[in-house]
Order: sequence, then structure tokens, then C-alpha cells
Amino acid sequence: MRIPVTIAGFTVAVFCMAIPLQATVPLQDFITVNGAVTDQEGEPLPAALVVVSGKSSVVEVGEGGEFSFSLPPGHATIIAWREGFTLFREEVELSSGMGSMEIAIQLQSSDATLGELSGVVECDKRQAPRKVELPQLGLVVHCDEEGGYTLLNVPAGSWRVVAHCENFTPQIIEEVIITDEETVVLNFNFFRY
Repeated sequence: MRIPVTIAGFTVAVFCMAIPLQATVPLQDFITVNGAVTDQEGEPLPAALVVVSGKSSVVEVGEGGEFSFSLPPGHATIIAWREGFTLFREEVELSSGMGSMEIAIQLQSSDATLGELSGVVECDKRQAPRKVELPQLGLVVHCDEEGGYTLLNVPAGSWRVVAHCENFTPQIIEEVIITDEETVVLNFNFFRY
């Protein structure tokens, strides 16, 4: 198909070809995961955090403790936490065609607190994509242009931290201790000498 286009007073012909989208990109039917986070008495826990392991977004639950997100079919690990409560983790299998799934998350009271992990991932390829993850929690954060990152609301505990920089082997620190309301600064360097 030829489409005439005028640019700065000149008319040029642009050739277009229609490609059927369904033939090149299969459609997946996503499953809506709905739920609520409560304490051991069944009271809603607003401001609790829910994440799906391996995804980069964390969902903060609403005032009534409710949350909702969509996932493709397959295996998923749902993780939830809030300061003053134990960590919740549940493995789920999401089947194609199931439409939706309900999950009730009940957190048990404890003296658990939340901390923060931040730092810089330096790389000799200044524009290379970089990220930091806590695989046990399913948390992933992509670094800014300067390589800076911050992971907020990390449950206190001992966590494995993995830093990634494109075209480099990941750097792994097996045990990073996150403590009560503290910021742990952790920097990574990816350079070829």
C-alpha cells in the first residue's frame, strides 16, 4: 500500500505492508489474582506489600487489605509482608482459561521490621541496563541512568543479593543482613581491565 505524506512542503510516498498481528504474536489469556491481606484476627492490613517472585513491581494493598494483579499461566510464587508481621510465601499454579484466582493472605504478628537496600551498580558500559534483585523475595529493581538503585520496605533478615549488568556475569553476595529500619548500602562494580 502506498500512502502520500507531506513533509516540509514535499510530498513523498511511504510504502506500508499490513501484517496480521495474530499470526506473529500469540495471545495469552492472563489470570486475574485477587485477594486480601489480613492479620491473625482477620482484620485488614493496609500498606502490606505483595509481590510475585521475579516481577519488578510490588503492589501495596488498599485500605481494606485488598490487592489485584494479572499474571500469565504458569507457576508463580506470591510473597507478602508488612512491618510487624511475618513473611508470607505461597506457590501457585495458574492454568490457562481459569480466568481468576482468589488468595487469602494472613500475616502473623511478630517483631519484624523493614529496612532498605541502596547503592550504585557501576559498569564500564555507561548505558548498559543494570538491575539488582533479592531472589528469595522476588524483588527486582532496575537502576537509574547513573546506576543508582533503592529497594524500600525490605523485611529484616539475611538475603541473597544479585547484581546484573548487560554482557557481564552476575555478581552475587550470598548473605546481606537487613536490620531494623536501617539502610544498607551495597555497591557493585562491573569493569573489564
